[in-house]
Amino acid sequence: MFLRVQNISANPIELREGDRIAQLLFWELKEIPSCPYNKQKSASFNLEKEYVQFGNYQEEYQKRIHKIEKASESLETTESRIYGNILTLMGFLYPYFL
Repeated sequence: MFLRVQNISANPIELREGDRIAQLLFWELKEIPSCPYNKQKSASFNLEKEYVQFGNYQEEYQKRIHKIEKASESLETTESRIYGNILTLMGFLYPYFL
């Protein structure tokens, strides 16, 4: 068993010792499943020996990434407007402090 972690954002994420980033749960089966995981065609990580990107979750991750990028652009636009307003205000007030 192994845990693979990948940062899919454009920003670095710092992990420190002791950070809790995963949870592992085990259930005891009371009977044999009618279709085990390795026989399911839709299984995301079936027989995975190499990294296969997002498995069957590509579309969901792309939606989330797009939403984050859109919010980031909106924040940058707001930041620019605030900075512009501050410069304008300073221009008006500057003569009073001479």
